[in-house]
Amino acid sequence: MEYYEAIDIWSEVKDGTFYCYTVFKRISDKKYAVQSRDVYYLAKVDECLKNFKKQKISLFLEENIDVRGIFTDSIETAILEFENSFND
Repeated sequence: MEYYEAIDIWSEVKDGTFYCYTVFKRISDKKYAVQSRDVYYLAKVDECLKNFKKQKISLFLEENIDVRGIFTDSIETAILEFENSFND
């Protein structure tokens, strides 16, 4: 059985708009992978929180992070890999 730790990493994109990366740390080898990136708007924070929490859990249950993510040695590299996967 594999264990994971969920970590939320925040980045301000512009005034009132933030990215929240859902990163999973695989406990067995201490590697990191990004599951998703959600966009939060200060003006709609309550609505965003409700929707994205449900989505985070659904994604994790539907597709194993070992299949969905690219595991790396650091959180920063995992975020770069995630972003680059959309630029290919």
